Amino acid sequence: KKSEMLFIVVALILSLESQLIYSFHLSKCYYQKCCGIKSKIYSTTGTPESIILYETRTKPFLSKLFLWLSEESLATLLPKDDTLNIIRDFRSNDGAMQALYLQYNNSWDKFFDQVTNENRCIKEILGNELSLRLLTSVESTDVYDPATVQTFLKNPVFESMLGSILYEGIFEFLQRVDILGNIVNNLPVIGPIRVAIVKEFKLSLDKSVGSQIKVFLSSFNKVAVQRMVDFILSPQNRKSFSVANRNVLDTLMSKPLNTLLPSGVKENPLKKVKADLWLAIQDTPISEIEILVNSIYDKVGADRIGSVVAVDIEKALSSIPTAGEVVHKNLVRLLQSDIGKKAFEDLESIKKEAAKIV
Repeated sequence: KKSEMLFIVVALILSLESQLIYSFHLSKCYYQKCCGIKSKIYSTTGTPESIILYETRTKPFLSKLFLWLSEESLATLLPKDDTLNIIRDFRSNDGAMQALYLQYNNSWDKFFDQVTNENRCIKEILGNELSLRLLTSVESTDVYDPATVQTFLKNPVFESMLGSILYEGIFEFLQRVDILGNIVNNLPVIGPIRVAIVKEFKLSLDKSVGSQIKVFLSSFNKVAVQRMVDFILSPQNRKSFSVANRNVLDTLMSKPLNTLLPSGVKENPLKKVKADLWLAIQDTPISEIEILVNSIYDKVGADRIGSVVAVDIEKALSSIPTAGEVVHKNLVRLLQSDIGKKAFEDLESIKKEAAKIV
């Protein structure tokens, strides 16, 4: 019991000492502020004054700012009608559209210039650990949705391709199954004669029964495609296809990044993609944009930002102190700059005017 009491007394003394030191530094900061003395505050890991200012001013400010944002909704921050009016104003302003096009054009060219000059593979860019996680994620993700697989395989183009392969396979089989005939083909005199006969036979066979085979395959194709769908989606084969997906991605990630792009990046075919994308931005009718905007606002417009982006700023600032330090450091730099001072003077003016509004 004596040792426990001694521990409690020591803890109380240390706690009292820390509170006294904290109060002293807080008083010192307040005194410096009143006297106009500027402290060099660049990092919360630096002077005690920096730490106190961060804990007593910056952190509460950030908490209140994010709390206000979390209670707002998309509809209150940016009403739907205002969003549509901004889009209309922007689209009707030739100067704004031209400036956007120049930025779009320059950004596109810079990005693809960097990509075409990048000789490293994606694995080298991402690093071994992140690449391994990505490959493992692809392998463990079930990407074969039944509806998607059936839609892809049961389209007329795929069925036609499958029928053509089966049709050629039948004639290939008829030729290879004649073992004695293939031996005769190699004989000096009889061989060439038989090859010609077989060639004519295939042509006549194609004319006589080819149409019947094609009619048969046109109905059998659907059966074959359904069997392919069942094969791909069967539980015992999904694992194999997942491994195959990983292997395909692994192969792509092992190639230099610039080899994954088609030749002549700026001319063909990505030049057309670039032009088509800009036309979509420029020429998409406002009515279609309104449909998209209405859909977004109908789904999440009335929801609190905090319910859509669930981030507890208090926990975030406590669990990731460096993030808070970075914000604090840049906020102090802003306040110490001439532009920042003028900005906050304007903010004070806005505050005064807002107080007059009933």
